[in-house]
Amino acid sequence: VIEEDQEWVNIFYEMPDFDPSRCSPWLLRIELDRRRMTDKKLTMEAIADKIHQGFGDDLNVIYTDDNAEKLVFRLRITNQESDKGNEDEQVERMEDDVFLRCIETNMLSDLTLQGIEAILKVYMHKPATDDKKRVVITPDGGFKAIPEWLLETDGTALAKVLSEQNVDPVRTTSNDICEIFEVLGIEAVRKAIEREMNHV
Repeated sequence: VIEEDQEWVNIFYEMPDFDPSRCSPWLLRIELDRRRMTDKKLTMEAIADKIHQGFGDDLNVIYTDDNAEKLVFRLRITNQESDKGNEDEQVERMEDDVFLRCIETNMLSDLTLQGIEAILKVYMHKPATDDKKRVVITPDGGFKAIPEWLLETDGTALAKVLSEQNVDPVRTTSNDICEIFEVLGIEAVRKAIEREMNHV
């Protein structure tokens, strides 16, 4: 155990809610950036829950408190079988380090901590063309196009986005006609195709 981890690791192992003898000797230690955690409004417990959802009881996860000097996760593979005597299991145990590296790669690339999985990236911009501006009725009865910040995404998840609390469902659109058909029906697909043709 690293000296700086010794104190909080001892606290975890004083009254463990798991069988320490079933844990692999190999360890994956992850240290997180506090500033990014604060910016994203993430907690250690929330991340631990996501890891548990993704890997279940195959991984033993212990972690520091959110107020600790360093935010650290310690992950170890849990052997499901209690019988450790057979040779096959010893061979598997020798490959735990490789398996941990696979888990690390998987966690860094595929584990979603927040947001909607199908949406990979979000871009903010103010539209310059009138077709994306918000149209309002002026006091004298005319129409005026007002530019306001829009979010455009890589990837679509119309049903999930529409169910978000702070999303305006009336002005949220998608260019995936199959998804529009599943969520809003055939008439919405017709209108979407018509709109795309007019923009070309």
